[in-house]
Amino acid sequence: MSEQIKMTEGELLEVRTLQDKYQQSIFNMGQNTLRRLEAKEMVKFVEDEEVRLSEEFKGLKQSENALIETLLKKYGEGSLDLKVGTFISDNK
Repeated sequence: MSEQIKMTEGELLEVRTLQDKYQQSIFNMGQNTLRRLEAKEMVKFVEDEEVRLSEEFKGLKQSENALIETLLKKYGEGSLDLKVGTFISDNK
């Protein structure tokens, strides 16, 4: 039978402290992994939103160009006074 040797309290404390540090390190690595996953999800959301907003902007630009073309056909060259709702023709 093996002989049992009693460890000192200091040695036991040292082993327990090391175990606690390992557990804390593993926990911290897990937390960091979760933060990384959340960050990746946020980046994906922001990138998707950027694409959506870019498409929306392009659509607005197309609508603007179509409106300008329609107004040019109807009124000709000139400028708009949106405050009073009048068109000022460049034709003199």
